[in-house]
Amino acid sequence: MSWRDRRFESRDGANEPRKNLRVHRSDYMAAFPSFQRPVVSGYFSLDSERKYCPDMTELKYIYMPSNLNDVKFDLNKGVESMVRSINEYPDEKLDNILKWILQNKNMFSNEYTRPLADFVCYRGLLTMIMCTPFEQREGWIILATKWKGMMYLCAKETEEARIQREQYTEKQKRFMAWGFKFEDYLTSEKPDIKPNSEQPLIGKPEFCVVFRGKLDSHRILFGAEMDGIVNKTEVKNLEELQKAEFVELKTSRVIQHERQYENFTKYKLIKWWGQSFLVGIERVLCGYRDDRGVVHQIQEHKVKDLPKLAKKAWDPSVCMNFCNSFLSFTKTVVQEDDPSTVWKFVWTPGSDVTYTKVPGPSELTFLPKWFTKESKSTGGI
Repeated sequence: MSWRDRRFESRDGANEPRKNLRVHRSDYMAAFPSFQRPVVSGYFSLDSERKYCPDMTELKYIYMPSNLNDVKFDLNKGVESMVRSINEYPDEKLDNILKWILQNKNMFSNEYTRPLADFVCYRGLLTMIMCTPFEQREGWIILATKWKGMMYLCAKETEEARIQREQYTEKQKRFMAWGFKFEDYLTSEKPDIKPNSEQPLIGKPEFCVVFRGKLDSHRILFGAEMDGIVNKTEVKNLEELQKAEFVELKTSRVIQHERQYENFTKYKLIKWWGQSFLVGIERVLCGYRDDRGVVHQIQEHKVKDLPKLAKKAWDPSVCMNFCNSFLSFTKTVVQEDDPSTVWKFVWTPGSDVTYTKVPGPSELTFLPKWFTKESKSTGGI
């Protein structure tokens, strides 16, 4: 029996799936699994009111200041509206990517019986899974449903996360709003046009790219919010978007002593690496701010160098091997093809991943009827 199989075998040796998945770093210290560079398969926008738009209206272009070591970006400008709404929780589940699937159902309809992907989810969920072996503070809940041969994975807010969100202080909300404001200083609606950083932040617009990738044997269709692209001309179609360079934008406090650096490498870099690696991003631009929310320096970090900066605080191979095993685990568990039935996978730091089956329909059912009805009638998806 291979090292992969032992982690979720049945306790009595039978073919029934085990009730848990071990989360021990030593179990995943193996060669980096096969991972194909993801392909840009589509896109959509969400406007400031989170309305779905099947276009590129929210695509942004990176605008670089002339001197990265001498900037003065005040992240407090125009963020009051964002601060007030920062703890609102738009529980959109998978609705937006499901709308994209229906609008592109020709991609999913063919003469073959094998579906286009094994899993459908968002990048944030994959990143969360990848970080699990090194996460010590926050647990998670993942809901899984199988429909017409494809597994849909949806993150659900834990009770601890809900309480924490509802108790955010004004200071914590402002810290979060600063990240959005930083994007305002470095992105514009057209190439080579200086951003208008004076305008207030209203709502949470988003440009989402749909990728198709493959981790070992798992074919994954996933959406990812993209901060901006570097391109000399305006992108007008999918083919041009596929050739553009995506860049990730981040903010962080200026590091002044060793303890801050340890926390930076342990908690931030692993997520930066995971988010970027999954979509083929090669560089992260980080604005280093002071306690007043003013960015004085922007530093470029090569994604391939982030694990080296972490000084063994985390291991990319362990991250990807665990993600691979979790996806395999869900395949052994979720067998019933029923859009109303949900499998609830739960993990808390220091424990193994466990699951329960919740027959539907129930409050956990997350595939909406408008999706299952139309996808069923088309004979595709």
